[in-house]
Amino acid sequence: MYGIPVTARHEVRRIAGRIVPAIATTTAAVAGLVSLELVKLIAARVRPDFGPDTSSTVTKSPHGGADARNAFLNLALPLILLSEPGPCARTRLPNGTEFTLWDVWVIPTPTDWESYRLSELITDLKVSGSSLFDLLSYDCKSHIFVLSQYVVTMKRAY
Repeated sequence: MYGIPVTARHEVRRIAGRIVPAIATTTAAVAGLVSLELVKLIAARVRPDFGPDTSSTVTKSPHGGADARNAFLNLALPLILLSEPGPCARTRLPNGTEFTLWDVWVIPTPTDWESYRLSELITDLKVSGSSLFDLLSYDCKSHIFVLSQYVVTMKRAY
């Protein structure tokens, strides 16, 4: 049977004294790497010529501009490895359009958007040939097509 043995207070403090600094150090390292990627993204928006030479084969960020990096951390060694992310898989729609998971599709808002229903959006997407999608998400309101038995959400205006 699983259980946690009763341990002396000084032993618990010794173990926690090692875990808490490790969590704080790892969190700080990850936050620093995320901040670095955010600075590169902002710099690329402000100055489009920012980043590596465009003739190189470096993988560009999905937002254009500075190249994105994956980071692998092992703070016990200490080891930080930065690598280029692999190319994103491309998907071809029946109408011949190709896209990746990084692509953003902006759908024009209809003039009567307050009465525009999710079922109408799905119909518009199917008419345009974009019938391959799994999730619609905007402003914390989402519809997952795997759960299609919940047809009530499709008739509700957002």
